[in-house]
Amino acid sequence: MSTTTRLFIRVSTGLVLLAACGSAQTGTPVSGMEPLDQAMTATLAKWSVPGGALAVVKDGRLVYARGFGLADVEANDAVAPDSLFRIASISKTITAAGILKLVEEGRLDLDARAFDILDTLQPPPGKTMDPRIHDITVRHLLQHRAGWDSSISGDIVIAPPFQHLAAEALGVPSPPEPEVIIRYALGLPLDFDPGTRSAYSNLSYCVLGRIIEKITNERYETYIRDRVLAPAGIYRMFLTRALREQRAQDEVVYYGWPGEPLLPSVFPELPGLVPPQYGAAYAEPLDSMGGWAASAIDIVRFTMALDRPVNPILLPSSMEVVSEKPPLAIPSGNQWWYGAGWIVWPGKAGFDMEKAGGLPGTRSYLLKRAGGVIWAVVFNSGRIYDTDPFLNDAVASIETAVQNVRSWPSSDLFQQYYSDSEPRLAATGVQNAASYINGPVAPGERVVLAGVHLTSPQADSETRQPVRVLFDGVEAETVSAHESRITVVVPPSTAGAESAVLQIERDGSRSPELRLSVAPSAPGIFTFNCSGRGQAAAWHEDGTANNAGVPAVKGTILTLLVTGLNEAEPLAADLGAVHIVDVTSAPYAPGVSAIQFRIPEDAPSGEMVPMTILSGSARSRIGVTVAIQ
Repeated sequence: MSTTTRLFIRVSTGLVLLAACGSAQTGTPVSGMEPLDQAMTATLAKWSVPGGALAVVKDGRLVYARGFGLADVEANDAVAPDSLFRIASISKTITAAGILKLVEEGRLDLDARAFDILDTLQPPPGKTMDPRIHDITVRHLLQHRAGWDSSISGDIVIAPPFQHLAAEALGVPSPPEPEVIIRYALGLPLDFDPGTRSAYSNLSYCVLGRIIEKITNERYETYIRDRVLAPAGIYRMFLTRALREQRAQDEVVYYGWPGEPLLPSVFPELPGLVPPQYGAAYAEPLDSMGGWAASAIDIVRFTMALDRPVNPILLPSSMEVVSEKPPLAIPSGNQWWYGAGWIVWPGKAGFDMEKAGGLPGTRSYLLKRAGGVIWAVVFNSGRIYDTDPFLNDAVASIETAVQNVRSWPSSDLFQQYYSDSEPRLAATGVQNAASYINGPVAPGERVVLAGVHLTSPQADSETRQPVRVLFDGVEAETVSAHESRITVVVPPSTAGAESAVLQIERDGSRSPELRLSVAPSAPGIFTFNCSGRGQAAAWHEDGTANNAGVPAVKGTILTLLVTGLNEAEPLAADLGAVHIVDVTSAPYAPGVSAIQFRIPEDAPSGEMVPMTILSGSARSRIGVTVAIQ
């Protein structure tokens, strides 16, 4: 079976700008695996791709990990073996693992009807839901059999026109949250009867992310970190952001292709034309279908851990679901099919699996052979066409080199990149506990720290040493602590500073230093104890929750929970275009304030009225909504 016939995944119609590639090679050279070096170097030169990284696992050991070319052409920074790249649709393998963990935990049935679970999501006003949508099961979503076919109706999640249309249909600013995308899709007809055939669907995996959130009452990213990545020791993966200035530490710069056209920005604050890889699409709806960033090493580590002999991420019964052949797999006559998150086909020693990913400015590929070989490659550019000649050529060259390896190294490079016990923080470091976005921290703000080995593994409470989170050596108040996540309140001692050094201390060991920017305010509105990701956690005067079914009445008082306020600075709120200056706040919990304001008579009406708060010059993220009658 040729690589070309299998590598067909279409995740974008955008073209991709190319800068000249560099010749740097980083990482430990491996004797006997020089053909892999040659394949990568030749690929970058042939296609003028700036940089890439390749990692190979054999029988659970990382035997090869090297970086090639440039991560940042302008700065002449080389790609490291563990540089972070957007991995696009390889993210689906991670989401599928999260769904199967919920099945293992007895919290989800694969044959449950998806929109019985997501029963609060309704089509836009004036639109009618296709009755066949109620026949879509979780299994259909996993296997791309839900009834959506982007070759017929377009890619509703990724294509910028649909993001604009979804926002307009629901009356919210662009760019929209994932729930808005799904609600817009619910107002459109399906392309085929659920379960009757297969058609690749990004929307299906966007829906799966919301199912994870609905069942767990946690953000998608939080559950995946805790239950899928942390058990594999992976802590540097993160959900990517749309703009270049939002890059995480160690994340590469993404480049387009010569002659590639600019596209309209989806960000109102950045009007005009922008490069497709930076601002032409909103990153948040991509989370569970294509939003993760990772190193090639992280990708093979995750894949190896799925079914490793000791402490696998998934049980054998779940791995059977991963490789399960649907009753109607297509294209007819091909030997591959859509498994749960993967493309699967019979191999020499069992089922082989692959996953490709592509967005403007990045291409990625992952191969898992049943015989114990796993490899992953990531690039910071690449053409995206239906036939994808760049990735096909790269994969063919690398796979030929891998198959020609005659003697595998006995060493294991994993120990260079992962600690078995020392605390490690995620690449994104710290996130606002309400909005879950990165940025400067503020005194008194509640923040979430993600990583691994953050709390002591000792079971005896009498000998367990408490974890200490230090900002410039000053201990922060801990709200909650978990092996892969700690919530703390930023100490008042950071006030007036431009930056602070963060460390976690546990059992006599400290994490590497992480320097954070500090601001007077970092406001965020809590959403997750309400009906949806973008729905603000708000209450009416009688204590009932604000939502589409119980909207606020103009002239009454609304209460919201926020974090990151500076009580010494003016506090205000915006409801749509209406500015409110009479906003009060009071302490509610450590790092959390309750704010109140009276809804003015000229406020807009609707079930999703956009709302932001202002603390001094700092504004909360756009996208939170309240319902107003």
